[in-house]
Amino acid sequence: MPSSAAATNRHRLYASLAIARKKAGLDEDAYRQAMAARYDGRRSGTELTDRELIDFINHLSGSRRAAKTDPWHRKARALWISLYWLGVVDDRSDKALQAFARRQTGIEAAAWVKDWRAVVEALKAMAMRAGVDWAKDNNPRVCVVFAQLGFLTRDDAKMSSRFIDHALFFMDHHDNKELFSDKVLDNHIRAFGPDVRRFIAQWRARKKCPVSP
Repeated sequence: MPSSAAATNRHRLYASLAIARKKAGLDEDAYRQAMAARYDGRRSGTELTDRELIDFINHLSGSRRAAKTDPWHRKARALWISLYWLGVVDDRSDKALQAFARRQTGIEAAAWVKDWRAVVEALKAMAMRAGVDWAKDNNPRVCVVFAQLGFLTRDDAKMSSRFIDHALFFMDHHDNKELFSDKVLDNHIRAFGPDVRRFIAQWRARKKCPVSP
């Protein structure tokens, strides 16, 4: 029978494993499949030794850090948020992006997706179907804002009056990098986003949605 100290240590390892799993964004199936692939088919932490538990915790944590430092992963995250503000996706969370990446790549644990470039290309294609013209400008943020304005300047969009002046100013001066830094463009995307989403929701309700995810 294990000593009380050993039992306490074991419980701490289980708690650390649960935290690492949550941060990695793994659902139950992905978590157990990842464990089975690494430890000869074993699918429960109770079947692992203390050393193996520590190894798996480090593996989950290291994979998550590696993904977040991948420039293609960061591009995927930025595109996912843009798609939310374009009304294409309804959940802008990391968990939703990871679920998309798993479907796109066939890899159960999105934290271990190596080819984030493929995910980025899939997201860019979704954005194009939503009206984004990536040739519009060298800065992809500018392209997203133009797509948003494409919706909001429609006669039936009833654009909020407080944004009309901002929209016209942007159209005239978007190529001024001093006026429109990446931070300012991100603010514009967030500012126009709620109106775009309301417009898309109204179109969907009438079954005439111009967005094709």
